[in-house]
Amino acid sequence: TFKLEYAPNYSENQTIESLLSHLYDFFMTQTMVTLTFYMTKGLVVTVQGEVETCEPAIFTKEPAMDISVLCFDPDFVDGNLVILEETFLLTDTVTTTITVPGTVSTGLTSLSFTATESMDGFSIYHTTPSGVLRTMQIAAPLIAGDVIELCTIKGQKSITMTRSSVTSSLLWAVQPQSYWIQLERGSNQFYVSGDTTDDVPVLVQFNNRYGGL
Repeated sequence: TFKLEYAPNYSENQTIESLLSHLYDFFMTQTMVTLTFYMTKGLVVTVQGEVETCEPAIFTKEPAMDISVLCFDPDFVDGNLVILEETFLLTDTVTTTITVPGTVSTGLTSLSFTATESMDGFSIYHTTPSGVLRTMQIAAPLIAGDVIELCTIKGQKSITMTRSSVTSSLLWAVQPQSYWIQLERGSNQFYVSGDTTDDVPVLVQFNNRYGGL
């Protein structure tokens, strides 16, 4: 919940009523909004929510608008996407450190690669900063040219394969014991291993998340 006070510029024919009408363009009840916060240290984060109430207080000494926004995902998300483009290969057998400064866990916005030969699947290995090993195993027959893209963000989980311009879901190929990877604050040990002898590059992307400002 926050309050916006009116400061009309009467020299430009602004009035309390015109500002009120303009606010309704953005904060009408049940409208989805994205709020952006600019921190003093340079961090810019956003949070999305639905306008619950937008109640004007007009006939007062200091007219204002009281706005309540329900954020079903309360995390503040850093809009700067972290892109690890030349870090991982499908032939990796040792971990690489991913450092996460965000204060809450974050899923992978995207993990993607293009197969260069036939393979039976691939696995993701993640050791949390506290030393817990978690794996995600995908067992699916792939052929050269298949494009795999995976997202592990809570509420947006998906894994797709694009073959000959046709995209299909591979959720069925995720093994039952798999853990949908969530990077945690600190040093995460991470690697991807596939049933291939080719050094296929794997693109990993994520956004840092913060639990409070």
